[in-house]
Amino acid sequence: MTCFRLTCGLSMPQTASMRTVSHRRFSFGIRKALRLLGIPILVLYGAPLPIAALAAQVTFQWDYADPSAAVGFMLYCGSTSGSYDTRLDVGNTTSAAVSGFTVGAKYYCAVTAYNSTQESPFSNEASGIAYAAPSPDFSMSTTSGMAPLNVALTNTTSGQASRWQWDFGDGSGSTLQNPTHVYSTPGRYTIVLTAIGPGGSVSKVATTSITVGGSNAIMSAVRAAVAAVVEKPPVTTFTMSSASGIAPFSVNFTNATTGASGLMWDFGDGSASNEQSPAHTYYFPGTYTATVKAKSTGANPIHYLVVPRFLGCLLLIPALTVMADFMGVAGAFFYAVYLLGIDAHHYLENSQHFVGNFDLFAGLFKSLFFGAAIAVIGCYRGFNCDPGAEGVGRAATTAFVYSFVMILLLDLLLGIALDGIYFTLWPEAPKLF
Repeated sequence: MTCFRLTCGLSMPQTASMRTVSHRRFSFGIRKALRLLGIPILVLYGAPLPIAALAAQVTFQWDYADPSAAVGFMLYCGSTSGSYDTRLDVGNTTSAAVSGFTVGAKYYCAVTAYNSTQESPFSNEASGIAYAAPSPDFSMSTTSGMAPLNVALTNTTSGQASRWQWDFGDGSGSTLQNPTHVYSTPGRYTIVLTAIGPGGSVSKVATTSITVGGSNAIMSAVRAAVAAVVEKPPVTTFTMSSASGIAPFSVNFTNATTGASGLMWDFGDGSASNEQSPAHTYYFPGTYTATVKAKSTGANPIHYLVVPRFLGCLLLIPALTVMADFMGVAGAFFYAVYLLGIDAHHYLENSQHFVGNFDLFAGLFKSLFFGAAIAVIGCYRGFNCDPGAEGVGRAATTAFVYSFVMILLLDLLLGIALDGIYFTLWPEAPKLF
């Protein structure tokens, strides 16, 4: 806490001491207390309360051994050293507030004590500048996601601030200006930013909480599979059959580069090659530096583009099947019971009789093949489409038609196969046809 310290003498055998006061928006420089010619001193501390932008208020508080020995205390403040245009008789009290300070302006203050017969000389003069408190604010890169959730925080605090204190809501914090935090545990977290400057410290609570969802094995497997297919950048290296000789000098280069789809050699004498492991002859004496550059897309297009879409269809089509089954059963129940007047108990009993667990399993099992077919056909048509908007539109149309036909064909074949399995396992089961 920044404060100012004042001393004044008065012919009374009392002493004074400091009382700690909270600091918000106003600060003075510290001055050393003086003992005036051996006379006991009064020690005064100035500390601020919240102030408006152009009308600051400062609260002064002090401790005095025996306030009854003094009639009261007088505070003096002004904008010029030694000239105080504000004089406040606070009476026999240990605190006083002075208003009217302008933010950014410099002020000088002193204090005296008085009794019924005399007033002490001015204390040592303290000066300081009124600072406005900072206005903390920040933004978040995201407010929801699955654990582990990475959140980048951007500090947009305005005003004078030199330090920051972040509370991420999960028991951890940071003093960086723009930190990044990872939430590993599912839950809701509220971030608080405290900006600290010469005008005090102010806290800002996020209006939106961070919502972190629980991770599951399926999503973790998908993320791991996608991460695994992204190829690392190529690492270029090679060896030479010899590094020195007499012209004409032949050198065999052996490539040991990994992760590259193409190479470009520069032999240092103005010639080049794109062979995998070339041989080159230097005809003129000199010192040459051979280099190789590797070309790579950074990722295998099949792995990077096809695999995520294949996994997505393989997981989402069964999920859509479950939702469609539920909506079909619920819709049929509503229509039969509330529109046709069929007894709800009889409807549910007959539904359970004619639709068994194997039927539900068969539907989900088929949906896996439907999803795989959609993904393979869609990706194939995407890789082989003609350029331009017309080519993309034609590829999308043909992918839809081929997928539709393939689903019908798979449904027929899988239905026959599953029907055979069902009656093999339960030969006594009644047949519909």
